[in-house]
Amino acid sequence: MREYRSLIMGCALVLAMGFILPTMLQSAAKIGETFTDPDSANPPAPVNAPPPPAPDEPTDWSTVALVAVIAGAVLATAVLMWFAWRHLTKRGADKSEKRARRNDQIEMWQRGLDVLAETQDALMGFETDPESVYFTRPLLGDVNEPATATFYTALGSAQTLCTEIVPTDPVLITAFVNAANAARRAFDVADDNARNKARRGISHNGHKLSPQELRKIDQARKFMRQAHDPALTEAHARNALAKALDLLDGAGVVVPERLTATVTTSVETIHRKALDR
Repeated sequence: MREYRSLIMGCALVLAMGFILPTMLQSAAKIGETFTDPDSANPPAPVNAPPPPAPDEPTDWSTVALVAVIAGAVLATAVLMWFAWRHLTKRGADKSEKRARRNDQIEMWQRGLDVLAETQDALMGFETDPESVYFTRPLLGDVNEPATATFYTALGSAQTLCTEIVPTDPVLITAFVNAANAARRAFDVADDNARNKARRGISHNGHKLSPQELRKIDQARKFMRQAHDPALTEAHARNALAKALDLLDGAGVVVPERLTATVTTSVETIHRKALDR
């Protein structure tokens, strides 16, 4: 930008010199005539005789050449200034277009981040809710369930494409946004599948729960609620949790160990807070 400003200032200076130079030359010529003319200091006495006719003076081509040079300089200066203005204008337009395109990329990436965050929050809501993990949708944590496996695969793909810095390649941005949306849709499908099968009494690997197994699950739900009751002592809560887990295991309910550990931690946290009061 500084180089272009210097170019424009130089062109303006040349243009100004083109207009000033003829005036300066004309003034210099008049001053020279004053000093070189011997009769300019002592003009002769007027006479009555008419002066002889002056001879034809030759054409002064130097003046024509000077005017042509000045006109050429002015034209060249104007052309240079026009090209400089055109280049600067195009460069500014390119920068604005590039900035707008980058803003669109960042906005699109943010939409993908929002969708991915919503999906992860929904998954966390499931994993930290014992009622969901063991009773209302246990198959959402079972990776042997096809719909659940599809969800975790889609979630892993979206997380892999989610980089800390927004990429400049539009292909990568589009791939991430599509993966985030696919993970969200897969979660909804897996969630609906888990809830539906829990209502129908379908457990791990499509096993249909027997009436006896359903009674065990109902008893386990009661013990699980007792374990999360802050009014009970910590010892009673641990005992209730152990009974609930035994009943669920006897009913064939499959829960990942990490989710079981999460439930145990939540029970301990509840009663630790109760003791701190």
